[in-house]
Amino acid sequence: MFRALLFVNLLAFSLAVTAEQLRNLEAELPNAESLLQTEPGRLYSNLTAIKGELEQFDTYSQHHFWALYCKAAGQIELHDEVIDIVKHQLAESNGHLNAEHKVALLNCRAGAKQALGKLQQSKLDFNLAYEYAVSANSVAGQIKSLLGVGELHAYQMNFRQAKKDLMHAYKLTQQGDFPLLQHQVNQALGMLYGYKQEYDKAAEIFAQNKQHNLDNGFIQQASVSAFNLGVVYSKLKKWGQAEKYLLESKALAEQAGDIAGIAYAELRIVPTLIAAKKYQQAAVALELAENFFEQQSNQSKLAEINLYHAQLLMAQNIEDNVIRYLNKAYQIYVDIGLIDQQSAVLSNLVKVHRQLGNFDIALDYHEKFHAITLTIEKNKNESATKQMQTEFEHLIREGENKQLKKLLAAEQAKVKNQEDSMFWQVALLGVLFVLLTLVTMFVYRTLRHRREVKSLAMTDSLTGVPNRRSIMKRLKKSIAWAIRYDSPLTVAIFDIDELSQINALYGYDAGDDVLHDFAQQLQENIRLTDEFGRLSGEEFMLIMPNTTSDQSRVLLNRILPAIRSLELTVKGKRVIVTASAGVAEFDIKTETLMGLFKRTEAALNTAKLTGKDRFYVDGKDS
Repeated sequence: MFRALLFVNLLAFSLAVTAEQLRNLEAELPNAESLLQTEPGRLYSNLTAIKGELEQFDTYSQHHFWALYCKAAGQIELHDEVIDIVKHQLAESNGHLNAEHKVALLNCRAGAKQALGKLQQSKLDFNLAYEYAVSANSVAGQIKSLLGVGELHAYQMNFRQAKKDLMHAYKLTQQGDFPLLQHQVNQALGMLYGYKQEYDKAAEIFAQNKQHNLDNGFIQQASVSAFNLGVVYSKLKKWGQAEKYLLESKALAEQAGDIAGIAYAELRIVPTLIAAKKYQQAAVALELAENFFEQQSNQSKLAEINLYHAQLLMAQNIEDNVIRYLNKAYQIYVDIGLIDQQSAVLSNLVKVHRQLGNFDIALDYHEKFHAITLTIEKNKNESATKQMQTEFEHLIREGENKQLKKLLAAEQAKVKNQEDSMFWQVALLGVLFVLLTLVTMFVYRTLRHRREVKSLAMTDSLTGVPNRRSIMKRLKKSIAWAIRYDSPLTVAIFDIDELSQINALYGYDAGDDVLHDFAQQLQENIRLTDEFGRLSGEEFMLIMPNTTSDQSRVLLNRILPAIRSLELTVKGKRVIVTASAGVAEFDIKTETLMGLFKRTEAALNTAKLTGKDRFYVDGKDS
């Protein structure tokens, strides 16, 4: 009797301990859904840490664990691991998986396959998950599957089917209390209109969804809607509106404690800030986003950040490091196997190297771009072939063997012909690119030579300022402008005092130094709207648009002391440079160019005769 009681007590104690352990382990999972949205990397680490203790969970908890684990792994882009885990769980469950977890695993694998570009396989998984959900009468499972396949159809530009799937999902959300799923379906409908470039409809849906979520206290969901509004207005290039909504998204994410939402808003606002030339703010946003996505090991976002770094530098005309950031983005896409993105980055590298004149390097990158383009087309054709094979095999099993095999062979031959045709088309494009590069090089060098010749023809070689031909041409334009718009115009002619004496005493090299330094000093002291050039010898002309002769005195009183401040040392002796100037205002009603020129010359002679190192205004005391 005693032994029986002892055995019962020990058994009860053992069961109590086991129950306590199960309760404690399951207590680590209640906040998993929240972490999945905000910190998937942290959730993945926590789940990995307890993976070896799964035998302490009951069967339901184990299945729930793997569903969460796959979702977290998918969020941080471990797509191959997700596919392997789901395959293993479906094979090892021995029919013990309930419909909820089976649907979750299949939807998770479908998302991973979509991310890896295996779109047909992804669609099959979504449809299979939907069938399981229908058989189990799981409305939530049906909504999630329809949502996934609808988004996939939208991505494939199959808009009619996408709308049909999403509207079906929306109607199902009305059958019960599914506020989060309803939010996700609304977001997907908005994204559908975005894919169709019907941005006004997309903005309307996102705005309504945001207000609905705010009214019901769904702060995190409202943040997502504001984020999508920012994306839509970015597409419309309405940068002010885009920045407003992205900042609102960030603020709502902060209020909800959604760290991921903050990072995504910081990242998406970067092109908006670049467009607004807020380069410092863009750099800060990039740094914050980069810190988060590095912690999450989100490689595709890190690649996107490198692309934004390159875009930011290019917007500021800073060529350094642009190619380095593009190469980093390209290597990340190579490592994670995203071929479409590799193609886009290679295209940018070709453009940048061509702009920098690195035509040989641009050609190398174009060859890589050419090879990847062929691979993409080949993958598309293989995917189409596999899809047709699957469909035909299904019909073959129903008894239509011979005819369907003929059709399959014909389709395969058609695909092969398309591949051959695509190969030659791409090869032709490669040849055209080489020819275009050569023509571009020739045109670029020709235009540069012409610009250099034109610049030499219009520039004084000694002083670096416009020569007589150029400055007189500019005077004609200024006179035409003054006449047309009835605006004042004043001209000054400068003459360097005693230049001939400097040449005689110190040689023509010293005189050339005086001419050069005089021209540079005067250029530094005139306004941006003024024109200045050398007429001949020691004479220079200054054109002052929108300036009366009285107003010109302020400028002349600044220029002459600046010239006096020039001090040259020649053969151990100090040479002080001064200049005289004649000033005249153009008479719009009666005067010609030569009349203005003669009056200005006469005013210069007066300045010379009355003491030099001064200016004289025609018809007025100076």
